[in-house]
Amino acid sequence: MRFAPFYGVGKGANERGTVPYNLHWLEQIIIGRGKPSRWITVALLLLEGRERGYVDQYVFDSIAAVRPGYDATSLESGLRLKQTEWESLHAADIALSTLQ
Repeated sequence: MRFAPFYGVGKGANERGTVPYNLHWLEQIIIGRGKPSRWITVALLLLEGRERGYVDQYVFDSIAAVRPGYDATSLESGLRLKQTEWESLHAADIALSTLQ
């Protein structure tokens, strides 16, 4: 879900029958016309953090064990902060590598 920019089993992005999706589209499909889900947002942030390396197995184990501080609100704010930090550091790395 995190890696594919389009939904269409066995189809390329420009083929008929594919749908570009984002977080809001996923919420509409999964939940229908119900209340937006903070957990879908958190799930996508977790997947992105795992891919980038700032979320490790401990976070997933803590969620599974229902540890304090691993509720949807705390996770969302913490992951957004980590995402911002990672993007800043990554941008600095890119800028330094272009100067060399």
